[in-house]
Amino acid sequence: MFLLFWWHSSIPSPKTDLGARTCEFLFVTSGFLVGYNYYDKNVSATWKQSFKYLYEKLIEFWPLHILAMIMVWITCVTPIFTWKNVFNAFLNGLLIQAWSPNTQVSFSFNGASWYLSALMFCYFISPFLLSISKKIKISVVLFLIVLLSRCIIEYTINSNPDFYTGLNIHTSPIIRSMEYFLGMLMVSVFMYCREHFARKINFFVASLIEIAYLFILIYLIIYKDGVWLRGQFVALMCLAVFIFSFDKGFVSKLLSNKLLRVFSGIQFEFFILHQAVIKCLDNIYSKYISEPLLRSMVIFLIILLFATIYHYILKKHISGKLGKVLEVLKKLFNG
Repeated sequence: MFLLFWWHSSIPSPKTDLGARTCEFLFVTSGFLVGYNYYDKNVSATWKQSFKYLYEKLIEFWPLHILAMIMVWITCVTPIFTWKNVFNAFLNGLLIQAWSPNTQVSFSFNGASWYLSALMFCYFISPFLLSISKKIKISVVLFLIVLLSRCIIEYTINSNPDFYTGLNIHTSPIIRSMEYFLGMLMVSVFMYCREHFARKINFFVASLIEIAYLFILIYLIIYKDGVWLRGQFVALMCLAVFIFSFDKGFVSKLLSNKLLRVFSGIQFEFFILHQAVIKCLDNIYSKYISEPLLRSMVIFLIILLFATIYHYILKKHISGKLGKVLEVLKKLFNG
């Protein structure tokens, strides 16, 4: 979240593409967490279960997504009402904008919401993915196949830029679902290793592994940006998630401190709001605060405030109301 804020704020960004790397990490992490949370649970691979799972996820953040979209629309879009803007708002409202190969559509209004659009597809197919990702041998074979396919698709698109595929490597739900699935496929191997090997690795050894890999990861991100395929960085992120999920070393303990755990409680709201608030306030504050770092710090605190208020005060109430409305519509539809 900190890196994404840095990437989208007015603070000068490094030459390496932090936005791409953090999104790759987030999709892999999301898949891993879903696979981990449902590892010992039976989830039926049916369309009914897919819609149910999607509904449960959607109801948690859709109202905030709409609020962020409207905020950007009112304050940053000129003219407000054109056929193009209304159509893009329709796509954004339904969270299907990431399916467009046109990046102007995918990043319209709240630029961060393309991630939600792609994540919705990942959630929708999760019951089917979970049903084939719980056995180690199958998971390892599928992991290699999916990773290789992900790289081949990207290489083909990069080698034939004039060949229209309809896939945008950065925003495509198809591409991102492959990264999500890679994270999920690691869970069975992780569970096996945690049970049989993790106890043999002490804090000192785990710390050495974590620190060494962190330096390797940072080095490759800096010096291989624009040289490697994004799919190769996805492989790096998979290994990062795998290593740090054991929570055995110094870096893991540092990232698990109380302050960051508190922040993790509102990080999803922070993510949805951060680019929208930056887009709305940065130009306004630039008139009064010329220093980008100071201006960004003020905006960061405002985002934290909004995310905290929504998470702890408004979320339960709004989601509950939305749930009741949807239940009424469901009954009317069934009737």
